[in-house]
Amino acid sequence: MIDFGPGPGRSIPLSPKPTSAVIGATGLNLGGWVMYPTTRSSVRLRLAVALEPRTVWGTGSRQRLGEATWRGYVVSAVHAANGRCEVCAGRSELHAEDVWVYDDQYLHRRFVRVACICDRCRAVRHFGLSAIQKRSGMAAAWFCHVNDVNEDVLADHLNHCARIWLWRSSQRWDTWFPELWRDADH
Repeated sequence: MIDFGPGPGRSIPLSPKPTSAVIGATGLNLGGWVMYPTTRSSVRLRLAVALEPRTVWGTGSRQRLGEATWRGYVVSAVHAANGRCEVCAGRSELHAEDVWVYDDQYLHRRFVRVACICDRCRAVRHFGLSAIQKRSGMAAAWFCHVNDVNEDVLADHLNHCARIWLWRSSQRWDTWFPELWRDADH
């Protein structure tokens, strides 16, 4: 079990064997399709869980870039998405979401951009937090709806993500902001 905090209903069961290799697995794509290996088959998902490693909690783009720069990214993201969620095209409460790419071989995480997603899609992306907030039922149903999959695929996906999270949470990550370097060169 992965424990996301005290209390009942806040754990994700793990199968006894890994569903895929941890190193090299990502799945942080937003607004497109990403392939995920499962115990049954490979599945194309539009919306994926993105459990941030415990060792990087509190070190998102907002904290690293500063409030003014981050707000600029948020305004750009909302404008580019035409005020809609980039995953489901919904117009419910929108959130700014950091998109990171992890290089498991060299232990680098690279900031890609800020994306615009709705509250329901954000609950799926942050499934661990949703479990703590007792919103995992809603997040699970939304994951299945957006991806047009059943609960078995969700269980496999959570198992896959939990194994990656466990490994990544045991590592120290270098954080890269290529956008800042590019802007500084001009």
